[in-house]
Amino acid sequence: MMQFSVAPWRVLDEVHLKLCVEMPQLHQKFGERILQLAKEASMTGEPIIRHMDYAFPDNGYKKINDQFS
Repeated sequence: MMQFSVAPWRVLDEVHLKLCVEMPQLHQKFGERILQLAKEASMTGEPIIRHMDYAFPDNGYKKINDQFS
């Protein structure tokens, strides 16, 4: 979901406005996969996005603190 307090085309430069157009298109492209992952997560309790130590336990990834930077 995207929500803006001000219409983006009024305040953003061309580069950043383009991103505001591209991101919903990308979300739409992967919409079915996102929905599938959400359904699986609701049934299994597993998170959709998993940090490295969760996905690959005991491989030394516990100390990584910038995976999503």
